[in-house]
Amino acid sequence: METDPYFKREQTATKHFILRRYLQTLVYKLFLGGHREISYIDGFSGPWETQTEDFSDSSFMIAIDVLKTAHYDLKAQGKPRTTRCFFVEKDRRAYELLTEAVSKHHSPQDSFYVATFNGRFEDATSEIVKFIGNSFALVFIDPTGWTGYSYDAIRPVLRHAPNEVLINFMYDFVNRAAAMSDPKTIESLDPILGGPGWKGRLKGDVPLGQEIERI
Repeated sequence: METDPYFKREQTATKHFILRRYLQTLVYKLFLGGHREISYIDGFSGPWETQTEDFSDSSFMIAIDVLKTAHYDLKAQGKPRTTRCFFVEKDRRAYELLTEAVSKHHSPQDSFYVATFNGRFEDATSEIVKFIGNSFALVFIDPTGWTGYSYDAIRPVLRHAPNEVLINFMYDFVNRAAAMSDPKTIESLDPILGGPGWKGRLKGDVPLGQEIERI
């Protein structure tokens, strides 16, 4: 139905289903397993192509919904926890919409914190590390394409412990790009495929897709 915000957006619907279930399971497991603080980091927040006025069909609002539900559920049980959300968006207009949508959920008096960053995910690394502190970090990386998250640039975030990192790896797109000979395309894959010269590290007797995942 055209009233469905995910009409003709089947891939987005699947991605959001996975994100919601992943967070619902992990957050309760962490909070009930002894972790008193968690930080959720979204490196490419948007919003992009949302169909709802309240952005309920966006990854950042799905995260807010799941995290707030768990946070206040445990508070009601007499088990207060600290939850932190850090949203990054480089596009200025999208950032303004993001900030307007999430800032109303910032509630320091209830130990539920929301922060935003207008700029590239790679440039937010130092602020993210400070924001995380010693908490358990849940890092969500979902770029448009495959650029903007050089592993070298975001290494401090990836190395934080304890953490879990969920990356939406554009397998089909990366696989097709890796088969091209265009120098600029090949160079654009360097940051996520082990640096310059990655093509030379591919095994010729193994399907390209498998090698892309391996390196």
